[in-house]
Amino acid sequence: MRIVDQRTWVVGEPAERGSDQRPERGAKIAQERRERPMSIEEKTGRDGKPAALQLIGEAASGTIVHVTGTAPWTCSEAELSVIRRYVESGGVLVIDACGGAWPFGQSISNHLLPKAFTGAPMTVLSPTHPLLAGTAEGMDNLTKPNLRPFTEQKLGKSAGRIEMYSLGKGRVIYSSIDLTAGLLGTNTWSILGHRPAFAQSFLKNVLLWTSDGAVD
Repeated sequence: MRIVDQRTWVVGEPAERGSDQRPERGAKIAQERRERPMSIEEKTGRDGKPAALQLIGEAASGTIVHVTGTAPWTCSEAELSVIRRYVESGGVLVIDACGGAWPFGQSISNHLLPKAFTGAPMTVLSPTHPLLAGTAEGMDNLTKPNLRPFTEQKLGKSAGRIEMYSLGKGRVIYSSIDLTAGLLGTNTWSILGHRPAFAQSFLKNVLLWTSDGAVD
């Protein structure tokens, strides 16, 4: 088994030094900041280049990039092109709405996915898919949904489907509800998402599945 490089990019305004910006506030951050649309070009990395372009552009095929956020994500044509090339070349892009943030989720569903992945076939992960069936060594069985109680109350027990887009050698895995807060074991009531145990096992399955060649 080979080691998989996994990187995370958070879309949203940077926290002030010393401020508390824990994931449990995810669903409220966008509203508190007046849901101001933000382009990732507003954050720059080395040499003045957009940081997200560096993150995704420098990632090799067979790696995983995890993008999460709360505010709407507005991508430039250059960013869309870089993201598409990354997936086409064999990258795995995991996207979730931190805290179940609706503004971020809508920007992904209505902007990023249709523009960057035009023509890419989409399927909803079924219990038989390796990512949920967990049949490979080290994976967990996730055939039974495990939503947070608040999510079931607000969205129903059938919420939380995970979509997969196939393009070239790579994949896009998208959850419109939270995985990120779950990764840290956060149990705040108002989070719309999967329970921490599910989120942690799902991302582990993604890592192992990718390391084994991301075979559906």
